[in-house]
This record gives sequence, structure tokens and C-alpha cells, in this order.
Amino acid sequence: MDEMFEHLCEHLSRDARHELVGLLLEKLGATTKLAAELEITERAVRKWMLRLTHPSNMHLQLILKLALQLDRQRTNEIVGQDLLDFSNAVKPTLENTLPHPAGEIHQPISRPSAHEVRSES
Repeated sequence: MDEMFEHLCEHLSRDARHELVGLLLEKLGATTKLAAELEITERAVRKWMLRLTHPSNMHLQLILKLALQLDRQRTNEIVGQDLLDFSNAVKPTLENTLPHPAGEIHQPISRPSAHEVRSES
């Protein structure tokens, strides 16, 4: 796998992979053309579009290269938004579990249980 894309491929969501495939289909106009470009079967492309499966990291590398050639701006938007969404999703978890500079671990804020809230009323 191309080192430039290897790490990136690990972190792109299924939704982003499907969106990139959709972009390529839009640009190439047919599943047969996309299948030929990626050297895979047309059936594999159809399964991706039906969301029965998603592109593997190996295929995603080829998809990214082709998408960047055909529409660099839209590809960057799809990838950038997906990575931002991922970052926003994990940020609260990381903020609550990573060690602070002083070495102590910040514990998540404890919330009262429903039982505790009812008993206080």
C-alpha cells in the first residue's frame, strides 16, 4: 500500500468510502468504467453502492488516487469532513481519559443516576 495513503485509509469511515465511490461513479458515468479503473468486478462496485460491503483499505487507496485526479476539491472536502467528524466524535473521550500535564488522570464528570434524581425530589 502507498505510504501516503496507508494511515489515512485506516481512519476513513464507511460513509466516506461510499461517498468517494459515488463521486467516482458521477465522474466516470458507469459502474463498468469504475470497475475497469480499479481492476475489480462490476459486481463489487454494485455491492458497494448498495452498501452491502464497503471498499477495503487496498481498494480505498486506488479510489483516493483516482478521486484526487478527477475532482481534487470534492475529494478533499469528503476526506476533510470525515476526519473532522471522527475528531469531534473522539474528542470528548480523549479529554476525559488522557493524562493531564501534572500526571493525574481526569475522570469524567459523574452524573446522578435517575434513582438519585428521583429520591432528591
